[in-house]
Amino acid sequence: MFLPARSPYDRQVLADHVAASLRVTGQVQVLVNEQRWMVRCTGPSVPVYCTGCASGLNTVWAADSDAWTYCAECALHGCTEPVQVPREHRRHAG
Repeated sequence: MFLPARSPYDRQVLADHVAASLRVTGQVQVLVNEQRWMVRCTGPSVPVYCTGCASGLNTVWAADSDAWTYCAECALHGCTEPVQVPREHRRHAG
Protein backbone atom coordinates (compact mmCIF):
# COMPACT_ATOMS: atom_id res chain seq x y z
CA MET A 1 0.00 0.00 0.00
CA PHE A 2 1.25 3.48 -0.81
CA LEU A 3 0.16 6.50 1.23
CA PRO A 4 1.39 10.10 1.04
CA ALA A 5 3.13 11.53 4.13
CA ARG A 6 3.48 15.19 3.21
CA SER A 7 1.06 16.90 5.58
CA PRO A 8 0.33 16.31 9.28
CA TYR A 9 -3.00 14.76 8.26
CA ASP A 10 -1.26 12.38 5.82
CA ARG A 11 1.17 11.30 8.53
CA GLN A 12 -1.67 10.71 11.01
CA VAL A 13 -3.52 8.56 8.47
CA LEU A 14 -0.31 6.58 7.87
CA ALA A 15 0.26 6.11 11.63
CA ASP A 16 -3.37 4.97 12.08
CA HIS A 17 -3.03 2.49 9.20
CA VAL A 18 0.21 1.12 10.67
CA ALA A 19 -1.45 0.74 14.10
CA ALA A 20 -4.37 -1.18 12.53
CA SER A 21 -1.97 -3.42 10.60
CA LEU A 22 0.03 -4.14 13.77
CA ARG A 23 -3.05 -5.62 15.42
CA VAL A 24 -3.19 -8.19 12.61
CA THR A 25 0.47 -8.88 11.81
CA GLY A 26 2.48 -7.92 14.91
CA GLN A 27 5.17 -6.16 12.85
CA VAL A 28 4.99 -3.73 9.93
CA GLN A 29 7.68 -2.40 7.63
CA VAL A 30 7.27 1.26 6.58
CA LEU A 31 9.32 3.20 4.05
CA VAL A 32 9.24 7.00 4.46
CA ASN A 33 11.56 9.25 2.44
CA GLU A 34 13.82 6.28 1.67
CA GLN A 35 14.12 5.46 5.40
CA ARG A 36 12.97 1.96 6.35
CA TRP A 37 11.23 1.54 9.71
CA MET A 38 10.32 -1.70 11.43
CA VAL A 39 7.30 -1.06 13.61
CA ARG A 40 6.26 -3.41 16.41
CA CYS A 41 4.35 -3.38 19.68
CA THR A 42 6.32 -3.24 22.92
CA GLY A 43 6.14 -5.93 25.57
CA PRO A 44 4.23 -5.10 28.76
CA SER A 45 7.07 -6.01 31.11
CA VAL A 46 9.82 -3.62 29.91
CA PRO A 47 9.12 0.09 29.38
CA VAL A 48 10.58 1.58 26.19
CA TYR A 49 11.00 5.31 25.56
CA CYS A 50 11.23 7.43 22.41
CA THR A 51 14.74 8.63 21.69
CA GLY A 52 13.40 11.84 20.15
CA CYS A 53 10.88 13.03 22.76
CA ALA A 54 11.31 10.58 25.70
CA SER A 55 7.63 9.58 25.75
CA GLY A 56 6.73 6.04 26.81
CA LEU A 57 6.01 3.76 23.86
CA ASN A 58 3.37 1.14 23.16
CA THR A 59 4.48 0.98 19.54
CA VAL A 60 8.16 1.16 18.57
CA TRP A 61 9.42 2.61 15.29
CA ALA A 62 13.01 1.42 14.80
CA ALA A 63 15.19 2.31 11.82
CA ASP A 64 17.20 -0.64 10.58
CA SER A 65 20.31 1.54 10.45
CA ASP A 66 20.56 2.36 14.18
CA ALA A 67 19.80 1.11 17.68
CA TRP A 68 17.34 3.88 18.64
CA THR A 69 13.59 3.61 19.02
CA TYR A 70 11.03 6.31 18.24
CA CYS A 71 7.35 7.08 18.55
CA ALA A 72 5.35 7.42 15.32
CA GLU A 73 5.29 11.21 15.58
CA CYS A 74 9.07 11.57 15.85
CA ALA A 75 9.72 8.96 13.14
CA LEU A 76 7.27 10.52 10.68
CA HIS A 77 8.28 14.13 11.39
CA GLY A 78 11.99 13.44 11.06
CA CYS A 79 12.75 14.16 14.75
CA THR A 80 15.28 11.37 14.91
CA GLU A 81 18.30 13.10 16.38
CA PRO A 82 19.01 11.20 19.62
CA VAL A 83 18.51 13.43 22.64
CA GLN A 84 18.26 10.65 25.20
CA VAL A 85 20.50 7.75 26.21
CA PRO A 86 20.31 4.52 24.14
CA ARG A 87 17.24 2.37 24.73
CA GLU A 88 19.12 -0.38 26.54
CA HIS A 89 20.10 2.16 29.21
CA ARG A 90 16.56 3.58 29.50
CA ARG A 91 14.89 0.31 30.42
CA HIS A 92 13.86 -0.03 34.02
CA ALA A 93 12.87 -3.24 35.76
CA GLY A 94 9.93 -3.36 38.13
